[in-house]
Amino acid sequence: MAEEGDVAAIILERLQRIIPPELGYLQGLHDLGGRYGVLLIFDEIVTGFRSAYGGAQEHYGVTSDICTLGKTIGGGSPSGALGASTEIM
Repeated sequence: MAEEGDVAAIILERLQRIIPPELGYLQGLHDLGGRYGVLLIFDEIVTGFRSAYGGAQEHYGVTSDICTLGKTIGGGSPSGALGASTEIM
């Protein structure tokens, strides 16, 4: 990061469709974001409720600041949802 405060958030789809993250990668992003005040956002559009009941967050044991959901909650209908802590919302 160039300077503290330059980056607002890191957003990623945690399984990259079929490529799982390397061991420690997601925890490293979580720790780095916490150190610099950068929000960690997990796109759980594909993985939510599929890789585990709590999505990839539960599967990998790393909790994001914000989580996006869709597809699985709509049962085939267009839908989307966003979840975050009360501090963020």
